[in-house]
Amino acid sequence: QMNDDELFQKVHDLKVTHSQGLLKQDSMLYAEMTKRPALRSRLVELGWRRPVLDWEAMTLQDWIALCKEFETKNDFHTKYTAGYAKAIKSGHWSEITKVMAESGAWKSIYGHDGRCYQSRAECIVANWLYQSAIEYQTHPSLPFQKNHSKYQADFYLKNFSVWIEVFMCSSDGAKKRTDLPSWAPEYLENRIEKETLYALLKPEKLLSIEAEIFRYEGLSAYLDHVRQRFESVGIHLVEPDQQYLLLGNDRRGMSWTIEEFVEFSKKQGFKQLSDFQRPGFIDLYNALTMRDMRSELEKALDREHGRKSRVKRDLQMPLKDVRNICKTLGIKTRADFEVAYKANKLPDNVPYSVPQSYGVQWDVFFRGKQRSDFWSWRKAREFVRKRKFGSRDEFLKAVRSEPAMKFIRRNPSNPVTGGYPEFTNWYDFLGKQK
Repeated sequence: QMNDDELFQKVHDLKVTHSQGLLKQDSMLYAEMTKRPALRSRLVELGWRRPVLDWEAMTLQDWIALCKEFETKNDFHTKYTAGYAKAIKSGHWSEITKVMAESGAWKSIYGHDGRCYQSRAECIVANWLYQSAIEYQTHPSLPFQKNHSKYQADFYLKNFSVWIEVFMCSSDGAKKRTDLPSWAPEYLENRIEKETLYALLKPEKLLSIEAEIFRYEGLSAYLDHVRQRFESVGIHLVEPDQQYLLLGNDRRGMSWTIEEFVEFSKKQGFKQLSDFQRPGFIDLYNALTMRDMRSELEKALDREHGRKSRVKRDLQMPLKDVRNICKTLGIKTRADFEVAYKANKLPDNVPYSVPQSYGVQWDVFFRGKQRSDFWSWRKAREFVRKRKFGSRDEFLKAVRSEPAMKFIRRNPSNPVTGGYPEFTNWYDFLGKQK
């Protein structure tokens, strides 16, 4: 009737370090332990070796139960190398990693670029490159291989011909460690071999970064180290925002619904999709991009704030039909069009900006003419003077309503908005005495 915690404490009190020792001291306790897989896995905390499992008989759920004993995929790899290797070959690996990440059981490390990284030290380098607007490739294949398997670098800066490796372990660091992981000797051998091969890639350069500095000396020392390494090859990074560089240690937003994104927007005071591109929230924007949810969220925010959503180009109404609707509604100017759009008087598939959506200027859209079709300054002034307008307002009313004046610029006094550069004053234009 004892629970797992009570049994674990009993084993702890016996001070045994392997299963045979437990069998000799308490066979009944040993028999009970064999019936509880979750409890057996906890014995690692007492220095026990992990029990031998029947790998072939393990189901997806068995693998997930095992993987949940580790905080991250990298943690699984380093603390249970044999189990990690078997998991990859099990045929369930893609499903395992998906379930572990989406359930939050494994804390994946995502950078501001939306990509997943093996370690926080590697993610910091990615975030700093991203913040510095330096173009980079992640985990590119190297032009050499081992045992028919291609090596990969951590980063490649094409514009600088520089390869980057964030090494997790160095020979000097290994000598100082008392908790050297089992994979370290093989890792160091591979590192030496890779560095030797990199030397053959001249004139391209290898930039080696030591993750141990971050692990044992902290973030500030690590940033100084990374900055110096980049400056050694002539690359200058921007002054870092430390919180920005550290951000990205989970899958925030990767399992959110649209409703959850909208609720988050309310709390942050966000009113449009572009607000998610602000510093500190780019990981959520990347999550939306990766899940192809940007358009859906944009429409949801438009509904939330009473806006009309943008129309996709392939769904927008033909231009001639938009023009006919404007004639029916008496819309004659850009201002009239925008007022009608915001008041939801136009169909849903009519876009907000005619020039942007159809490539047609407003003058051409409303009056079928381009700026080059307007009369010259001399011809326009001559025609206007013959009309003998009594004031500027009389002219403006006529130029907007009379077909005979359709080739005269509507705002002749302002060259910025399509007027005449030669315009001096209204007295001269209208032919009136001061």
